[in-house]
Amino acid sequence: MPNRRYLTLNGETHYIAEWAAKIEVPEGVITHRLNKLKWSVERALTTPLYKYVQVPCSIEGCDRIAGSLGMCDKHYQRNCARKQGIKERVPKTPQGNPTELDIAYCAGIIDGEGCISAKRCWYISKGERKNRTYTPRVSIIMTSKPVLDWVYFMFGGHLGINNKNTPSGKIFYHWELIGKNCKQFLQSIQPYLKEKGVQASVAIEMCDLIGIAGPTLTEDIKLQREEYWVKLNSLNGGVRRVSE
Repeated sequence: MPNRRYLTLNGETHYIAEWAAKIEVPEGVITHRLNKLKWSVERALTTPLYKYVQVPCSIEGCDRIAGSLGMCDKHYQRNCARKQGIKERVPKTPQGNPTELDIAYCAGIIDGEGCISAKRCWYISKGERKNRTYTPRVSIIMTSKPVLDWVYFMFGGHLGINNKNTPSGKIFYHWELIGKNCKQFLQSIQPYLKEKGVQASVAIEMCDLIGIAGPTLTEDIKLQREEYWVKLNSLNGGVRRVSE
């Protein structure tokens, strides 16, 4: 059933669903901008979905695409680790050989302490932080480092220190998988998930859109990525448990 909320722009009034068809922006994106981001009607209906610009990492000799603070993910995480004064473990491939029991145990951790979401990626242009694209992410934040050491060993990914300060002063450790690396992991744990099975299904579908670049990266694919981000954000209650 179409969204019956009326929106008026430049003297023209339509339902949200009608505006979505008219301006070629998904209905869910318009609703998200109005309800979650608290944008004005004019901004929600006139802002384009993407300004896709690839900027190289600011670290000399690195040709990866820049993200936060003008650095690629690898150098950004190393920079965070240096600020924390704790050695960071860089992303790696799985070293262990998980059994079915191990996979079921990890699914329980994801259900209880993990988050299956989509990460909004950014680029820096003239000192301004701008939107780039979205990618699936599986993450865990907890105070038990031995547990995350085990997950890191068995399933690879990235292990580091969460940057959030807590009143108790406890150190929170952060493990995550990003992008197409999520697919195989989610497919293995999905049969054992009790709380986050739907999120896993959506993220697995989103993984098929990752790794597409250049001329093959069409506007339709960009729109689909944003739709998956909106859907995962909605399934998670609109609350991000991991900082971007």
